[in-house]
Amino acid sequence: MWDKLGNRSWKTGVQITSYMASHRAVQLRGEGAGRGAYNGDIDLRRMSAARLVMTQDQIIPLLMESCPSFRAVVDEHQQENGEEILSVLLSGFARHLLQLHQQHQTEAFPAVAEAIERMHVEGDPFVRESATIGLLEGIQNVWSNEGVDPELFARYLLPESARWWRSLQDFWSGRSKFVGDGL
Repeated sequence: MWDKLGNRSWKTGVQITSYMASHRAVQLRGEGAGRGAYNGDIDLRRMSAARLVMTQDQIIPLLMESCPSFRAVVDEHQQENGEEILSVLLSGFARHLLQLHQQHQTEAFPAVAEAIERMHVEGDPFVRESATIGLLEGIQNVWSNEGVDPELFARYLLPESARWWRSLQDFWSGRSKFVGDGL
């Protein structure tokens, strides 16, 4: 059920005409000279300007949502450690993705790539760094160390994540002084 709001954004001139909390979506009506008009639904999960910042405690739930089979890895980790150690779980996620690839079970890869993109776009600085150094670099290292071309995963990446993937490659090849150089 849509709730009627009628709120107007002072930045965009777009009036939010209704909001569905359960789906995190809005219906918008655009107004304003030179902006054109927009009428339709927008998923807030894809609107960077309207998003709340993703924090560290949202990383693992997001990854489990994108790749439900990862839950078993998280459960095992928690039994062994008594708590979530993020760096260990991110490395475990890279290994889990490799295992899925080797078993030809790549159905979750597009959703995983979307989750990594969300971390880059919506995350606070810690989450963005975790997406790059924890996940992307982990995938590059784990897959390469097992003799699997990590580019087989890279083809799923969305634009922002793909930029950071290339930045990691540039750093490790000596083409840049640090990860993020030139971005």
